[in-house]
Amino acid sequence: SDGIAALRRTYRSVRARYHEADAYDFRVDTLIEVADRLAGTGALDDAAAVHELNIEYYDGSQARSGLIRLRLLQALEADGTDAMVVRYADLKIEQPPTALTPTTLDPLAWRLYRSGRDDPALALFELNFAEHPTAFLTHESLAYAVSSSGDRARGLRIARQWIAEHPGHEGGRQLLSELTRAER
Repeated sequence: SDGIAALRRTYRSVRARYHEADAYDFRVDTLIEVADRLAGTGALDDAAAVHELNIEYYDGSQARSGLIRLRLLQALEADGTDAMVVRYADLKIEQPPTALTPTTLDPLAWRLYRSGRDDPALALFELNFAEHPTAFLTHESLAYAVSSSGDRARGLRIARQWIAEHPGHEGGRQLLSELTRAER
């Protein structure tokens, strides 16, 4: 859109002129926040353009994660949960491996879950768990989500599995304790 084209021109110009002067906030989070606000209004294509602008300057996992989450949301909105999962497989090919960390999918999964969209949220939690089986975050998120969705036994199994593999892990012990308390 014209607004996004103007944003690109202005951002590039201001950044080129003032980046070294610390006059403006050019951190990676700044454009992520702008893109998230645009996405919140339903302007997904404009949000994607802002993420792409951010990647021009910050080609790390944090900048790319925002675009990946947005592309997944676009697939979900257009064609449903299965399309979102297929889109993730495509993104794995399109994006550098460093862009796909345990924290890439987790925020979108929780946002969907908290808004009552359990099926796509659980699909993302499951996908993240399968992609990153050694990360505590994926165990914790899946355990909480499946437990609060009604499968408390599975949530406890996931937490116990983590503790069995990492007996000294404080976060894992806390997870198991909270899920055990919730079951009572």
